[in-house]
Amino acid sequence: MKRLVGIYIACVGALLAPNALAQAEAPAPPPAPTQAVSPMEGQAAAAPAPQSTLTCQFNSGTKTGYIQDFRGTNATPAVVGGPCRDGMGSNGIGIPDRPQQATLTCQYFSGPKVGQVQDFRGTNATPAIVGGACTDGLASYGLGIPDRNVASTPGVQTVNVICRAPELSAEATFSYRLDYVHNTVTDPAGRVQPVKMTDQEITWDDNGPDGTVKNSLQRYSGQLTQIKSNQSFSFSCQPG
Repeated sequence: MKRLVGIYIACVGALLAPNALAQAEAPAPPPAPTQAVSPMEGQAAAAPAPQSTLTCQFNSGTKTGYIQDFRGTNATPAVVGGPCRDGMGSNGIGIPDRPQQATLTCQYFSGPKVGQVQDFRGTNATPAIVGGACTDGLASYGLGIPDRNVASTPGVQTVNVICRAPELSAEATFSYRLDYVHNTVTDPAGRVQPVKMTDQEITWDDNGPDGTVKNSLQRYSGQLTQIKSNQSFSFSCQPG
């Protein structure tokens, strides 16, 4: 009986041995493949250097909506998208510098002509830069704006011009309605007269009951001159 038990154990051992050996000799799993790592991976990309500019688009102050080019001055550059100012109460955002464009038209922001536009074409004035500083050489200062032909400006058909004599009170005013499409003017009495237009002036004859009055409205200064019976009258006009 003992011999049979020994044989049984020996047989079981013979059956277990090959399985144990198979487990011992099984090849190890291959290592996980390595991945190349970029030196910059896991690090924040370097921010691009801010772009400097000498051009400011104003969104507050007297120059709201205008763009000023400070190139050629001693102004400190701003950053594109950052705050900028003119040092006179107008503030805005720096925008990229643009190709410069010459002009002979000045929009005034200070001085006696504040709010007026003066066209220097036909004179010996030195051209300014669109967005650059300009002056009438007296006491009015502003920014250069693109030269324009009002008669051909899209969307502009009529402009109401209010005139008064400098020595008269504000109540003593009268107006003319200029039609730049049909080249006509409607006078204070409602009469429609044909006009002749140039870049410098608008002229027409007012054929009224008191005779013919020759009118000459200077575009650059807003001065209206009327000649009636060899007498000359001068008025100050502005769009209204």
